[in-house]
Amino acid sequence: MFNSSEGNKILRYGSIVLIVLAVFLAVQAIYTLMSTAYIGRNIPAMNVITVNGVGEKLAVPNVATFSFGAEMTGETVALAQKVVTEKINKALDIVKATGVEEKDIKTISYNVYPHYEYTQNVCSQFNCPPARQLLTGYDVSQTIEVKVRDTAKAGELLGQLGAVEITNLSGLTFTIDEKEKIQAEARAMAIADAREKAKILVKDLGVRLGRVVNFSEGYSPEPMYKLDAYAGMGGDASGVPVPQVPVGENTFVSSVSITYEIR
Repeated sequence: MFNSSEGNKILRYGSIVLIVLAVFLAVQAIYTLMSTAYIGRNIPAMNVITVNGVGEKLAVPNVATFSFGAEMTGETVALAQKVVTEKINKALDIVKATGVEEKDIKTISYNVYPHYEYTQNVCSQFNCPPARQLLTGYDVSQTIEVKVRDTAKAGELLGQLGAVEITNLSGLTFTIDEKEKIQAEARAMAIADAREKAKILVKDLGVRLGRVVNFSEGYSPEPMYKLDAYAGMGGDASGVPVPQVPVGENTFVSSVSITYEIR
């Protein structure tokens, strides 16, 4: 026979075992219930339809971007740098006077290279000496990129820069500052277009529309309007014609393909 102390121990240990067993069975039951909720979800859909949708959104560009620069060949680096710096500083004063902020002006290149000239020696009947390479100075160039957020001022600014001996004025493009937002709107229109087509199709087929099992999107790149070159030869800014740079509209197109399960 067990004494009372040993009996209490057995009852206590037995209670612990029962509690652990009950918790284990409860966890197993919960896991089994959760697993059954996902039965069949990974099975590929067999009955499907695929519809295409297109969305188009027009937007007027609100940002003009272009680059300009100056270059000079001098006997010394310092002399060439001085001339380039003076030209660039004049151009930057014009740019800033139109309201362009510092954050929208940046140097994209600054180069210093030795300048060589090649002379060909007189060839004799029996020998032709190779050309000689002579260092005659140094080439210095600087290129600035400008973002103009008031596109109406782009043409005027191009004309003014041409009057201060800026010789490398190029790459004018018109873009949208928030093009991701506009592209998202075009996508939403394309999805709505595809959904309406799907509703009509399932009605004609006599079936019901189920879940989406596949989605893909394609879109057309934003058009870029370019001005290849506008070379100024210096002189009075008042005598320089102002280029006309129509902004036009950019078209954002999204095309989607959606595959639905049908029942």
